[in-house]
Amino acid sequence: MNEKKDIHRVIPENESDCIWMEAGLVSYKLCDRNYDCENCPFDIVMRQRSDARKSPSTTAEDSGSQSLTKTSNIWDNNYLQAIVNSFFTSLLSRPIPDDRLYSQGHMWLLQEKPNSFTIGLDHIVSHFLKSMQEIVLPQVHTPISTDSPCIWIACHEGTVTIRSPLQGKVERTNSRLIESAHLLGTSPYSDGWLISVYTNESPFLKEKFLKPDQAKTLFTNQIYSIQREVLSELNRSSPEIGQTMCDGGMRARNFEDIIGSIKYFSILEYLVSSGQK
Repeated sequence: MNEKKDIHRVIPENESDCIWMEAGLVSYKLCDRNYDCENCPFDIVMRQRSDARKSPSTTAEDSGSQSLTKTSNIWDNNYLQAIVNSFFTSLLSRPIPDDRLYSQGHMWLLQEKPNSFTIGLDHIVSHFLKSMQEIVLPQVHTPISTDSPCIWIACHEGTVTIRSPLQGKVERTNSRLIESAHLLGTSPYSDGWLISVYTNESPFLKEKFLKPDQAKTLFTNQIYSIQREVLSELNRSSPEIGQTMCDGGMRARNFEDIIGSIKYFSILEYLVSSGQK
């Protein structure tokens, strides 16, 4: 006779474990700040402890110095991997709205009228635009064609070119983004919309673009692939990197610090250019 066993979850549903717990450096800690590690008091304290572990020994002949260095390397590598994993976890944990279509280049299209579509960027790409400095939108009534450059976003690392997912004419632009660029990151599916386009392609768009479930599958696989690549590179370069930026000296505090601005920007460009001919 088979006995039914009760299963008890260690981590409650809809809760996320802290990156320090993922790294195996604390036994139990839930994240209560939505992975905003840079402003988390607990994370600050833990990083200070990490620095203390890496401080040089006061006695050069200390027999434990070699062991301390080895432990610090493990500490650093686990910490960096936890930051990387938490970054991608935050991307995948956010659902995409099911009332619109999506392009492979992470743009969404919401039908407002029979021939009018509001267009924006999904939360995955917008999450990479934290260093956005300026956005250039097309003029109203400007004709645009499929895959033609129509929007430019200037970031600290470079300028991202956004190409139109369809052919038509610009009806409206979100001028709020000029003064409130943060809306692109905080509200990518609502207040952070980009442009509205009038098009005659309406009857064909459902076959041309991805439905929400198709987009979710494609984007999830894409993000997992990028995550594996980043972790693989991190493992190959550790422990030389340690808890420092790839492009120089400062202590790594976030995902961009770890992989470096050049790699970070290349991932962004890859995402927005996906599916282009």
